[in-house]
Amino acid sequence: MFKSTAYILNPLFLLLAWCIFFYTQKGLLVWIILSLLSIILTAILTSGYNFWRHKLQWFNFLVIYLGQFTFLLMLKNSTARYLSAVIICFLWAFIWWMLKQYFKNYFSPSQTEYLAFKKYWYVLNLWFFISSCYSLIIFLSLDFYYLALLVILVIFSMAKDLFGASKHLGWLFWVLSIFFFAQAFIVIYFLPVSFYVAGTLLVLWFYYFITLSLDEKKNVKWPIFIILLVTIFLLASSLYIIL
Repeated sequence: MFKSTAYILNPLFLLLAWCIFFYTQKGLLVWIILSLLSIILTAILTSGYNFWRHKLQWFNFLVIYLGQFTFLLMLKNSTARYLSAVIICFLWAFIWWMLKQYFKNYFSPSQTEYLAFKKYWYVLNLWFFISSCYSLIIFLSLDFYYLALLVILVIFSMAKDLFGASKHLGWLFWVLSIFFFAQAFIVIYFLPVSFYVAGTLLVLWFYYFITLSLDEKKNVKWPIFIILLVTIFLLASSLYIIL
């Protein structure tokens, strides 16, 4: 009973923490710590004895939350901020529900629904995270190379989790991948585009990278077409969201 309730309580707590902080502008560190602990507790209740087996996934979830929080903080429009918080918490509820089904049938040979959604969950939140990092470099003058290293580590962590136990991917594959995304992050930073456009460009490369590596080659073309349409929508809507 408590386990099922946690799937609902965690997104509600995240939403409550965001709303209270946005309204009072106080207790940032406290709300972040409590929210991270809430995510860890829900992960333990969801996965049970398999918690440590999926430790990389839970680490990515914590990073995702921090990226979401930073992205919400940089939104200037209060309506857009609260509305985005509601939508994000709805997605948290959905991912917990998918995880519940995943661990309920943990030994099932096929878990395609959850694995497919996790890929898009990572891609969406990587956009939040990278866009936030670019904005922190631009507006707060944070160290470029430290944030670049952080972004590369997050990309590596998410890619490693998505590829799972793929034995055909050796160390050379990961070295070249890290080198490629490091170069891409630097090149995109110097383009004359806003931070959310820069984040979109790097995430597009990440999406194509995991699609080409995980999916059959015959299925590579149409997802790229869809993600391009979504990107156009994001760029157009960002003109209003960021204001």
